Amino acid sequence: MSISSDSELRQADTATSRHRARPVLWWAAIGIAAMVLQTYVYTRWITSDHFRSVGTGADPVPQWEKICAWLEQSAFTLAALGTVAWIVRGCVRERRMTFDAKLLLGTMALTWLDPIGNMVRISFFMNSYYINRGSWTPFIPGWISPNAGRLPDPLLVEFTGYMALPLSAVVGCWVLRSIEKRWPAIGKVGLVVSIWVFMMVAVVIIHQVLVQHSGWAMWTTPQRNLTVFAGTRWQLPIVPDVMFWGAMFASLTLLRHFRAPDGRSFVERGVDRVNVPERVRTALATFAVIGYTSTAMLGYAVCAVAVSLYPGDTMPAQVPSYLVNDMCGPGTEYNCPAPGLPIAVAGHPDHAPVR
Repeated sequence: MSISSDSELRQADTATSRHRARPVLWWAAIGIAAMVLQTYVYTRWITSDHFRSVGTGADPVPQWEKICAWLEQSAFTLAALGTVAWIVRGCVRERRMTFDAKLLLGTMALTWLDPIGNMVRISFFMNSYYINRGSWTPFIPGWISPNAGRLPDPLLVEFTGYMALPLSAVVGCWVLRSIEKRWPAIGKVGLVVSIWVFMMVAVVIIHQVLVQHSGWAMWTTPQRNLTVFAGTRWQLPIVPDVMFWGAMFASLTLLRHFRAPDGRSFVERGVDRVNVPERVRTALATFAVIGYTSTAMLGYAVCAVAVSLYPGDTMPAQVPSYLVNDMCGPGTEYNCPAPGLPIAVAGHPDHAPVR
């Protein structure tokens, strides 16, 4: 009777342990799915005819934008290398994979979702003077907008930018610690709101200085009443880019800031109760962080796609060829987005004949 009771207790403890470990497994499953999907997308892109440089077209690129392009590509590359070196040094010092190393892999896994705002309608252009090999977007399942492969994703800015993104969480954590020190009673809700506001301000500054006035990219037709500098090449939509990019940046900071004393984030909790070798636990924890970052980015992506369905009338006049890149407009079968036009579907030019 005693043996039976002990056996039943052990089985109950095992079942309870598995149940408590389930959250990390769910996050890890999301991370694994995200990695599998982007591996498929990148493989299709690299092995396709879309993997080629997009030219700048007939319009000359101003010297100022050329200088900015090379300065930015160099700066982002150095920032990425510096971030990796700092994180590797931390791993060597602690003789384990640190949280920041997991976060690095989590942010690197977001690059493929960066151009998702163009999935249904073209909501932004990029400068083809930057080093590029076209875009992987035609191979994202469910992609609708035409000529997607002609979006010149700047390799030395996009990939390196996401490699350096953990630095934003480091800065964000410093901001939160400063706020906690200044206002000890602020509470978690106050911290969440504070870091969101801080990141929204940072997004405006970064986009205006590094993205728009440098000539790197421009937004096409955001709603005028929800846009900063509407009607110019420097227009920046408050929704979704300021609000939801700010939220995505804030989410990285919050994941890093609110960790347990053992250094694990909430998405990793329970991994120690999974009965697998330590290396597998580390992999599960890493995939869980990737699952979290991918979910945060997907939240922005859904909002960006939804907002793109309602184009405004703020398309600047005479957008140069090195930004349009024959994605839409004269010389193509499709109109650029505008109020009242149907959604252009790749392979169906009759859905949006060029006027």
